[in-house]
Amino acid sequence: MFRVIVREDLRMTTTAPQQERDEYMRSPELAAYRNIGEQRPAKWRLTGYGPPYVKAGKTVLYRRRDVDQWAANKLRKSTSDEGPTA
Repeated sequence: MFRVIVREDLRMTTTAPQQERDEYMRSPELAAYRNIGEQRPAKWRLTGYGPPYVKAGKTVLYRRRDVDQWAANKLRKSTSDEGPTA
């Protein structure tokens, strides 16, 4: 069973017995973390471009490790670099 805990800094974590904690962010926190506009995550969700997310009721949550992994997959060495092939 998982339990969601809201900490004072508004970051969310889940706790599960003997498992690593996942840190979650809401869209405004993601925008601040990635240094982008606050509306960008909503546009990404609309187009399917951005990192994976979870909906908990009306709340959209992003796992920090998913955001970091998604950003790492976007790294390029030159403008002609198409990145990793799927």
